[in-house]
Amino acid sequence: MKENSGLNNREVMGSYETINRQYEIARKNLEEAEDRLNSFGDRHELAGLLTGFEARTAKLKEFQKAYVNNSLDLQKQTQSLRDVESQLRALENEDGIWLGSLELVGNSSKTVEILNEDQSRVLQMVEQTRDDFFEISGWIRDFQVTNDLNLMEQDLESKRKLLKSYFLELSRIRIDAEATDHILKELKKRNGEYPLQSRVSETLSGESYREVLSLRLGYNIFAPRRDNLETEAKSLKAEIDRLEVIHHQKQAEYDRKIREAEAVQDRYKALMGSYNKRRADADQLKLSISALRPTVSRRSELKQLQGEAQAHSARIASVELQQSRLTRDVKTAKSTYGKIADLLEKAKVAKAGQPSDLKIVARAVEAVPVPSEASRNIVSLALGVGLLVSVFLAFFLEYLEKANIRLKEGGQAIG
Repeated sequence: MKENSGLNNREVMGSYETINRQYEIARKNLEEAEDRLNSFGDRHELAGLLTGFEARTAKLKEFQKAYVNNSLDLQKQTQSLRDVESQLRALENEDGIWLGSLELVGNSSKTVEILNEDQSRVLQMVEQTRDDFFEISGWIRDFQVTNDLNLMEQDLESKRKLLKSYFLELSRIRIDAEATDHILKELKKRNGEYPLQSRVSETLSGESYREVLSLRLGYNIFAPRRDNLETEAKSLKAEIDRLEVIHHQKQAEYDRKIREAEAVQDRYKALMGSYNKRRADADQLKLSISALRPTVSRRSELKQLQGEAQAHSARIASVELQQSRLTRDVKTAKSTYGKIADLLEKAKVAKAGQPSDLKIVARAVEAVPVPSEASRNIVSLALGVGLLVSVFLAFFLEYLEKANIRLKEGGQAIG
């Protein structure tokens, strides 16, 4: 055997055996490190954890957005309810009755809360319209009781019919009188003069005498009857004219009041509609606020989701940390294994009696220390807790910043 760099055969063999043992230890350490890394990857799939974290984070953001939006909506609706209720208080008495109610005519509104001049004007308009509507409605009722225009119209129609019958009777009398006058004229032509009663019996036959007497009697009856009818007709016509004037005046007055009542009623209905709308708005806002309050009061659920997201994030950080450590262990084991394998090749050359640069090999190789499981757990726990705290602070600061921005935007919108 040739001499190898000042090492005798015993030293060469001792170095080779030491390197070979270290080589086996390094190979075993590398296999164990790779097995731990592969086993850890199988137990903790990082891609699945990341996917689950994204879904959980999306759910948390959606919940936070809904929570902030619902909080802003609750703020706005609560303020709107206060405004509407203040308007209602300016239009209601202490018993909550609308001041436009006809039941409150004549009552004082001093107990009503007056907030500003606009509300004061609205209150005065409501009360004035209410009183006007009550007054006109009462006038119409009283007028209808004391002035039955339909009855007056019926009375006028009856008098018109009576006057018409007078005219018909006068016409008939006139016709009969003209006929009698015509007969008397014919008799005059026949006897030369009008038959006088003293000479009737001398100039007329018995039959003609009776005819003349009948005509004379009828003529004497027609004349007074005609005069009486004419007088009554004139009086009735004057009465009808007078009643028609009265009826026309009362009808005009009634129509004017009806128009006033319609105008007041339109204002009254508009004010009542405005009040009823405010009351309906208040009721609707109360229902909406009642529905929003449970969503805003779900802070415990929000904290739970935040805690779950933080725990999930800490779990991912812990897995990444352990995986990084195991990967580093594998890299270190591979490096050590490569160095020892190179030394083993040189030791083999020296063992074969070939010239070599191999010197004190045994001192160059030592077993790679493998950390215990307890040490690894302590380090992982410390790093995990630190990461958990940092993630929690990051989430909390981000949430406060977003909530503050949205609340400011909501305040500006309300203003």
